[in-house]
Amino acid sequence: MSFTTVHPGQLSIIASDIDARPMSFVQAGERLGYEPAVARAICQLLELEPVWFDYSMDQFYPTLSSGQHDVVWFSQAITQERRAWADFTRPYGRFDAAVLVREESPIYQPKDLVGMRVGRLGSGYFSDLVEQFSRPGNG
Repeated sequence: MSFTTVHPGQLSIIASDIDARPMSFVQAGERLGYEPAVARAICQLLELEPVWFDYSMDQFYPTLSSGQHDVVWFSQAITQERRAWADFTRPYGRFDAAVLVREESPIYQPKDLVGMRVGRLGSGYFSDLVEQFSRPGNG
């Protein structure tokens, strides 16, 4: 198999140091979780050393396009916008998103979030969806 990496013998991986257990997290300076384990296994097969670089998620694709890194490997939903920046492998996981409300809440569907103040964890595709649902005009 013939392929080229930015730095010979290494796979330069764009990721984040945020705690996204069980997929990825950093503990005592070591990157752990499902995705780092898979990255290490693939690098072993390809005889490459995995080298991680931490960025904020909004910087993943602009950083990838700089040509200084080989891949983004950190919990990414495949969207049309992201496909404009990068090629994707087949999905290796399915993740559902949920909005948690109190049992007595009148919120039953996305349109019920319009105009509501919504808290969220971090940023990213699923947080953006919740924010979109809560904007006026989306009901």
